[in-house]
Amino acid sequence: MPLSPEGRALFKKELNEAVILSELMAGQAELLLLRPLPVVRDKLVKTLRHMRELLDQHPRLAALKILFLQYAESRAPLDLPTPLKNLHILLKSLRDNAIGE
Repeated sequence: MPLSPEGRALFKKELNEAVILSELMAGQAELLLLRPLPVVRDKLVKTLRHMRELLDQHPRLAALKILFLQYAESRAPLDLPTPLKNLHILLKSLRDNAIGE
């Protein structure tokens, strides 16, 4: 079903929030490789939780939640940099291209 202009704007806003969080998660995962410290790991875990909460709150992002769970929650923190970078690229592309103006 096509979205109204207001629906498109809201969906794009939700996607933008997911893009920002995914970029943060990818950076934190890379930092964890360089500095495998508990404080870095804890920040990454907190950001992962925040992303899951965001995806839980927005039904339009349900398919992305499934993908996120496969990308992020099924792996050990040190195995996350590449999957999280890929997720960020996907979300950014979706936000920038999938919603027509």
